[in-house]
Amino acid sequence: MELNAWIAEWEAADDLWRIDSRARTGGEHFALEQSLLRPVPNEPFETGRVFHPRVDVRRSEICVRMGRHSVPVRLAGRIVRVLLHSCGCSSHVTVHPGPA
Repeated sequence: MELNAWIAEWEAADDLWRIDSRARTGGEHFALEQSLLRPVPNEPFETGRVFHPRVDVRRSEICVRMGRHSVPVRLAGRIVRVLLHSCGCSSHVTVHPGPA
């Protein structure tokens, strides 16, 4: 079976899914709320979370949400801009020199 067909099946099953003993299914709730949704903006927007930690001088590391990440030694002592993206159960950290 092709991935798109699986996804279509999963979406159909989600529409019929009922939370606990609620009167309406997920699909029925969506139909009621769909008109309240705004369109996705045309301009790009950031979906990650931005942090501005200082790079540890001794270890050349930053701490982002309890996780330690090594960065280039040339950034030691500087404040850097960090972009954190979460993808399911993993995270992706991007470090940019400078706080901007």
